[in-house]
Amino acid sequence: MKRLAVLGVLLATSGVAAAWPWTGRWVSIVEPARVTGMTPLKGPPGTKVVLEGSGFLPGDVVSVGGAAVAATIQPTRIELTIPKGAASGELTITRGQSRPLLVQPAFELLPSTPVLQTFVPSAGPPGTVVTLTLVETSATDKVSYGKVALIVRERTPTTLKVQVPTDASTGELFSVENPSGRALASGPFTLLLPASITSFDPPRGLPGVTVTLTGANFQAGDELWLGTRPLEIQRLSARTIVATLPKNAVTAKFQHRRGKTVVDFATPFVVLAPPRLTDFAPASGPATTRVTLTGTGFTEATRVSYGDRTLKVLARSGDTSITVMIPPDIGDATFTVTTEAGTTRHPRPFKVVAK
Repeated sequence: MKRLAVLGVLLATSGVAAAWPWTGRWVSIVEPARVTGMTPLKGPPGTKVVLEGSGFLPGDVVSVGGAAVAATIQPTRIELTIPKGAASGELTITRGQSRPLLVQPAFELLPSTPVLQTFVPSAGPPGTVVTLTLVETSATDKVSYGKVALIVRERTPTTLKVQVPTDASTGELFSVENPSGRALASGPFTLLLPASITSFDPPRGLPGVTVTLTGANFQAGDELWLGTRPLEIQRLSARTIVATLPKNAVTAKFQHRRGKTVVDFATPFVVLAPPRLTDFAPASGPATTRVTLTGTGFTEATRVSYGDRTLKVLARSGDTSITVMIPPDIGDATFTVTTEAGTTRHPRPFKVVAK
């Protein structure tokens, strides 16, 4: 009898049906569930997981993070899907009122693969603060601007707030990455760099002249002014602006305007006015007399004629005074002044007198 009792215990631990010797009846012995493997060991919500083992029954309850989930159960295999919103990767199998079987090691729950929907604003200067909107965020999300890693300044369940690098020189794609994957923005951030003017040609001219300005970071919508007067832009690219001076233009500095930002060029553009010859002194004298012409609009390129003879400019005082000498072999004649802006002649002739 003692030998048979021991046999009964061995049969029970083997999980088979046996006839107890003291009753002569067959009793069903249920094998406890046992997990021997799990594939994969980690992943985001939505991952399909397979548990391998033995002793699984159709009525077993499988839970993830404390919440029961639908599962396909076979005697040696359980298939389930990690649900969205799972509190953790802890997997358990419960049978009736028995103590739950904890699957070890636990499934490593990773964040969902990021899905980057939008970012605002879509354009701005270096240092702009941008809000990225995702389907959902996680504590492990990392944001980059091109290849530059950014600090997440603020995080909500669906948004990440970052700052475009203050030394950025080009527009780049935002990307969000976590252990489950990487998401790229649909297009690059439009970087608005401040414009600069490095030169212009010609350096002077009449009202209505066309001027080409060279610089950097020009863009559609920019305005060009000469002092307080707007210019009509004929062509614009990132490095050049071709514009026409207005008819009422005066000498002033070029201004590049974009919104409230104004950039001045240091050197003024000289607007030429037609010359005016208002007087000369002395009014008479012998040959070789030095005569000073006064007026306005005299430039460095001014030419002075006495009759049909071109005179050498001996001295100049700004754009209002020029000194010349009367030739030795010519009589009375009038002075004519010519510049890029035009020609003027004084009606009164110089009187040549004998020494």
